[in-house]
Amino acid sequence: MVIDELIVTIPLPVRYMLRCVIYNTVDVILDETSITGEKMSDIYVSGWLQGLDEKQKTDIHYRCPGFHVLTET
Repeated sequence: MVIDELIVTIPLPVRYMLRCVIYNTVDVILDETSITGEKMSDIYVSGWLQGLDEKQKTDIHYRCPGFHVLTET
């Protein structure tokens, strides 16, 4: 019986995109007031992966009342 040589290699890295959904924010100062009296502010969220120098942030969501933000990508 002959056993063929078994070659074990590390798989090549695969590019991927990580998407995150931010459902809520806390401790954000709502420093503007709409004409209806509702508190609001212009916000964005920044994030990064530990160990990487690249930092990314969302676009600015203008006049967000209570931080209910809808976006399309």
